[in-house]
Amino acid sequence: MWTTGAGLEIAPLGIPAIARDDGTVAGIDARRVGEAVRRVGAGRLHPAQAIDHSVGVELFVKTGDPVTRGEPVAMVHARDPSLGEHTAAELVAAIGLTRSPARPG
Repeated sequence: MWTTGAGLEIAPLGIPAIARDDGTVAGIDARRVGEAVRRVGAGRLHPAQAIDHSVGVELFVKTGDPVTRGEPVAMVHARDPSLGEHTAAELVAAIGLTRSPARPG
């Protein structure tokens, strides 16, 4: 079992969210990120639902950052591989890219 420095357990799966294109991060849809995090188990819709404190996401980019196709833009910490893959795809979709200008040369 992996833990954080604070002693919290980290979910057994780390699934990277991989950029599909080159570009610059124009914005990140916080609502979509929040919904993805909730679905992976780190949130709830009503008090009766349990929260899994070991799951979640790490965003590796912010607005204005350059991104290269194939680069991880986020990491999903999950217990279920299918749910983790789905969440990774949602994160990629939540990160809006503008095309990078053509490089001289």
